[in-house]
Amino acid sequence: MWQIAIRKRNGDPLYHGNRAGFRVIPNSIRYWRADPFLYEKDGVTYLFAELFDRFEDKGVLAVAKLSAGGRVGRFKVCMDMPFHLSYPCLFEKDGSLYMIPEGRQSGEIVIYRCISFPLKWEKVEVLYPTTGVDTTPVPKELCGNSSSYITTINTEKDHNNNLYLLNKSSEKPVLLKYNDTCSRCGGYFIKDNDKWLRVVQDDTDYYGCRLVFYDVKSITSDGIDEDEYLSVLPPQKECEKNEICISLVKEKDESKYVGIHTYNCSTQFEVVDLVRHNSRTWKVWAANIWKSLRKK
Repeated sequence: MWQIAIRKRNGDPLYHGNRAGFRVIPNSIRYWRADPFLYEKDGVTYLFAELFDRFEDKGVLAVAKLSAGGRVGRFKVCMDMPFHLSYPCLFEKDGSLYMIPEGRQSGEIVIYRCISFPLKWEKVEVLYPTTGVDTTPVPKELCGNSSSYITTINTEKDHNNNLYLLNKSSEKPVLLKYNDTCSRCGGYFIKDNDKWLRVVQDDTDYYGCRLVFYDVKSITSDGIDEDEYLSVLPPQKECEKNEICISLVKEKDESKYVGIHTYNCSTQFEVVDLVRHNSRTWKVWAANIWKSLRKK
């Protein structure tokens, strides 16, 4: 069971080693939440996220307003499909707002355009007919193309370990990394002074065992040139060189969180998601009872 944690930006960001002050947002009985993305519009910050529906056993996408102090408003569903959805990655282009969510069960990587912010979206393009996961736009400065994306493509034998470059100038995806458990994107690219950082999920030990920030030099059809910059672990893990452990406020037992796999930031906030070691909370039991009653 995943949960989102948030903090106001105060001093250095997480990728500079400032690890303290994240506050976990409680899940509801029906939904747990993951894959947080932030978007600022007209002075207001919006939090987009995956809400996993315990009743339907699939994810939907939802959005909530954040107050100036970081209080999260009520989540409203903005995209619900017959298949699982996650990773609501937003980007702007030519004055419009787009989303390229993860919907691998559909067998397509699809781009949606916002037609009434923030709740109404329309399908505008199939980027590629494949089971791509966590597709993320690549900054033009890194690839020389304003319509390039990277994604991990699943097969029956390989899960999230093969990283590909997609753009309209290529007839098929270009392989960047093969069988690398530290490939899958975990958020937007981040401009950090003269660097571009790529947020990556590390699935080496288990799914979402840590986050890695890579310093990216270039992404082209010849490959990806990047070096590990910093690793972020769940609370209370043993850290080595170039590693930090995230720290939470108002949590009596930080050790129950054992995974982390998404990071995003805006001018005002930073967000991550964390997975709990013991998911058998009263909310899970309540959801299971409700599902059994509905079947009757």
